[in-house]
Amino acid sequence: MSDAIDSIDIADLVSALGALEYREGELDVYLNGIARAFSRLLGIDWSVVTLSIDSDRYAVVGNSAPVNDLADDVLSLHGTVANTVLTSGEPLCVEDRETCAGCGELPPGYVAYLGMPLKTPAGDTLGTLCSFHRTSRPFRSHEVGIARMFAERAAAAIDNFRAYRELTRLNQNLEGVVRERTAELVAVQTRLIRQERLAAIGEFATKIVHELRSPLSTMAMALDYLENEALEPGAERRLAMAAEESQRLQTLLREILDYANPSSGRLESVSLSQLLDEIVEGYQSRQAIDAGTCATIRLIRGETAVCVLANPDKLRQVFINLLDNALDAAPADGIVSITTELERDGQTVRIAVCNPVAQETFDVARMCEPFYTTKSSGTGLGLSIVEGILESLDGRFDIIRLDGGDVLAQVALPAADRASGIDAVHDGLGEMQSA
Repeated sequence: MSDAIDSIDIADLVSALGALEYREGELDVYLNGIARAFSRLLGIDWSVVTLSIDSDRYAVVGNSAPVNDLADDVLSLHGTVANTVLTSGEPLCVEDRETCAGCGELPPGYVAYLGMPLKTPAGDTLGTLCSFHRTSRPFRSHEVGIARMFAERAAAAIDNFRAYRELTRLNQNLEGVVRERTAELVAVQTRLIRQERLAAIGEFATKIVHELRSPLSTMAMALDYLENEALEPGAERRLAMAAEESQRLQTLLREILDYANPSSGRLESVSLSQLLDEIVEGYQSRQAIDAGTCATIRLIRGETAVCVLANPDKLRQVFINLLDNALDAAPADGIVSITTELERDGQTVRIAVCNPVAQETFDVARMCEPFYTTKSSGTGLGLSIVEGILESLDGRFDIIRLDGGDVLAQVALPAADRASGIDAVHDGLGEMQSA
């Protein structure tokens, strides 16, 4: 056995070699083990593993001492022996600080120093393995070789940890992208299924309406004729019931056609405030006649008047359907509120219809499902029609139950101000070119 190996205890050597194995676990625990094993193997008072933060600072990431001899974990490189090692990229041996001018400052109380750069296989210097001794001592070649081996393993562990962390970040980003793309695909698939369903219903509705409207119109004419005839009380009641059922069938056919063909039609700039004023005024007029029979409607306007690009008749149908549903569900002494608000981006207007619910027998998650209804006389198509019209206007619709039990129906539509301004510019340019 050589003289170099004779100076190292075999048990310490085996223990040190075991400390070099790093497979998993906390990196700082491993680096502390590296520092302790190196100090014990070479009989050095104190060793640390440092990591460069930038050109001026470094951090202590491994320490052989139970309590850090340094005041802070992040320190300045300026004028230190660690800076000398990082700058040169070569090992530095200081037998006695008094005889090594220009090598850099050592911590107070330490005289000898052995520093080794932490280099990756690519040649990048990550930090240092620094060892300090309180008395003067030489560092032989085999000790420098051992220091190089420890530094290589520490550098490899840090480099692998960084690579693993970066890979984890990339995986998380990839998972986020996959979730986002999956959600988009699900949304597209949902729209395609809806379009296919609408196409099937449209074809079915066209045939049904064509087959039923003619005989239904004939029956309605006959019922109108009989209303002018003198009938017995029992016959009049039966006539009224037949007329009511005839009207219900006509309403059902109309709603099926509306659901099957939610096309927004010709679009124009519609003043949202004016439209809602007209709709609410109509409801309030009817409520004045039938006082106390249904909830009160309250319109809360936003501070900014907003226009939306829509077919006014279709948009009117949206809010009438929402208010009809809200009034049917609200108690007679309740208040149904309509709130309009322009979002901060100035591009989207949000309209919310909120109503207290007299009973909770319906499933909010199924409210937009075609033909789902809890009303004895409902068709279950009102909110489905709303959703279809809003989709054709690039809008959004959702309905939720609030913590207090109230139901909130929210409509989001793109504001028309910006689009109208662009159209006006194009129109002006067209007029100038014509002139």
